[in-house]
Amino acid sequence: MGTLRDDDGESRVHAELLLPEVLRGSHLDEVAAVFRRVAPEWSRRVVASASEGGAGVPIDFGKSGSIEQTLDLERARLGALGFGEASDAQWFEGATREFELQVERNDHAAVRRGRSLALTNRITLIVPGRTVENQPAARWIVLAISTLANRLDPVYGFARTFGEFAWKNKTPPTPRGSPMGLDLSRSLPGLYWLNLFGGPYVELIGRSRLLATPAGRVEEVGVGVVVSLSEGPWSWRTPEYRDTEQRVLDHLGRDLFYDRAAVDRVTRAPSLTPQN
Repeated sequence: MGTLRDDDGESRVHAELLLPEVLRGSHLDEVAAVFRRVAPEWSRRVVASASEGGAGVPIDFGKSGSIEQTLDLERARLGALGFGEASDAQWFEGATREFELQVERNDHAAVRRGRSLALTNRITLIVPGRTVENQPAARWIVLAISTLANRLDPVYGFARTFGEFAWKNKTPPTPRGSPMGLDLSRSLPGLYWLNLFGGPYVELIGRSRLLATPAGRVEEVGVGVVVSLSEGPWSWRTPEYRDTEQRVLDHLGRDLFYDRAAVDRVTRAPSLTPQN
């Protein structure tokens, strides 16, 4: 598998969905079905690898249980090496190499690391270019995230460039900085280009308030609501994007989000009780 990365992170988009329960066979088959639908050319030939850019083995996304089998094999490999972690992850790269998909499964839907709470079953997309499946990448990312959310009902999701994340969540705000603000028991990590508020956040914020968000795109997806600030994630440095961001923060409540400039302020978050 080839590596999909650039030097400054500005062009690559990272999208992620955090799930409320352990990813099992039926969920994983839904993931494969979604990508056969939204990325049929990519899905023609898929290889799986334990690491991004690593050497891969072929996998048939049209075969039931294919993703689960690769995760089970990875767990067996790690167990043979003496690793006791109850988690496994696989990267998938398709025929067009226009994006990479990671599926991460953990036997516990949520894990506490010190005082921080992390949801450990997740779907991740890395999109390095401006087109996917012969359409603008931003439009395709919205389609992929919305379709997955309709099938899986994630707790939370986002899409943003690596540069936007570094600016808002790393100290110092560079690609090599330390990530901050990732404890969901305190707040959301930030307001990004695309934000998926799942059921717990809809209940906390209010559906009507979310649907009235003054943003570029707002729509109901499954039990959640998707809010995107602009047409594409690459405009996050522009004055227009920043103006929209400030209006959305004021509308939804700044105390919902981590702020690197005010780390000690009082925040709020829903009580997350994932299903193991």
